[in-house]
Amino acid sequence: MRDGFPKPAQLQGRFYAPAYASLESLAHLLDLETSTIRAYVRAGLLPQPVTVGRVKRWDVQGVIDAIRMQNQHLTAANDNTPVDDAYSAGVKNGKAANG
Repeated sequence: MRDGFPKPAQLQGRFYAPAYASLESLAHLLDLETSTIRAYVRAGLLPQPVTVGRVKRWDVQGVIDAIRMQNQHLTAANDNTPVDDAYSAGVKNGKAANG
């Protein structure tokens, strides 16, 4: 894993990471429940899905970028760093933030 994200070969038996992922694939990638993904989207912590054909998919790189921006101020060296945004608080507490 690099930066906490699995290598492409680790994604559901695929040899590549999908550019656009279904809700289930995104939940698997982020190790979250689908309900948590939905809650983070409603709260504005993760981007909305896009429509590809007739299905909704998430831009995986866009999601990764959003998470990195949300957590930019946190340092990995100090787990006691104050958490001042809803996404980080939800992740730290293991639950979706209410929004």
